[in-house]
Amino acid sequence: MAVAGLRLLSHLQRLVPRLYENPALDVVTSLASFTDPRDPWTRPEASEAASSLLGDLLHRGSTINPKFLSKLLASLLQDRVKASFGKTNNSTITEQGRKTNYRLPGAADFSDSEVELKPWKFRDVYILTVFKWILGKLDETTIQEHWPLVIPPLLAILDDEAIDYKIKGCELLATLLSITPTSLLQKTGLGEVFQDALMLCLAYLPSLTSEEQSICLLDTVYPTLLVLLRARYPGSEFTAEKTAVLDQMVRIGILNGFGHAGEYVRIATVLMNRLVDLVNEMGIMSVKHLKVSILVILKI
Repeated sequence: MAVAGLRLLSHLQRLVPRLYENPALDVVTSLASFTDPRDPWTRPEASEAASSLLGDLLHRGSTINPKFLSKLLASLLQDRVKASFGKTNNSTITEQGRKTNYRLPGAADFSDSEVELKPWKFRDVYILTVFKWILGKLDETTIQEHWPLVIPPLLAILDDEAIDYKIKGCELLATLLSITPTSLLQKTGLGEVFQDALMLCLAYLPSLTSEEQSICLLDTVYPTLLVLLRARYPGSEFTAEKTAVLDQMVRIGILNGFGHAGEYVRIATVLMNRLVDLVNEMGIMSVKHLKVSILVILKI
């Protein structure tokens, strides 16, 4: 059904070229929701068709108006993404997408169920794919314009208790960091907020977490932590702050992981592979962890 609808839109585009010069937001939202072939409601041919239509739409619109893309993304974030995430609050950030210095507990509202509080998770599940598509269209300039609208939904996904959503949050954060200037992370103070959220993911280990889910999460969060580290501290110089973050990843993540779940062979394999990544990142600075690491590995 989706493929048939996308083919119809493609034919309409050829017959009425001006159809996409001022597209309805619903049309763009629908197309963007089919751009990820991993979604259960999407097939590869539907994803390819949707991406192609959106590409042509952006090309035509930007030819007419250089600010077309920025305005379109702003409308999607404000009227579609924010509308779905509006009830999901985060006390660690301000409305401007900055780290807050005073964390006040949010008022508990027991009148709303999780389904009502998180429509993006239960009713508007397609909105995560739309959000992912939006992030893929931002760059170092436009991310600064749309920062306050991007950060709340991203942290809501990353902080969700469900492992699958934490994994999606890590992937989305890695995409965001690839286009975020270091100066923006420093100015907003969100580097530390992102780090805290990611470090919490390292504790999702068996037996409290299923082995399969834990492996998927660990294989996603460690690379994302390294992407964040390089975004916050670019260059090869090892500052005290950069070294401290790497030390935490080894001690709190790898060594604690071996201590709590080292008897799970597949978990131990993941942790060994990630330890190699950290050693390569730290270079000679990793020597301080050598003695403890060897003792832990010998117990496997």
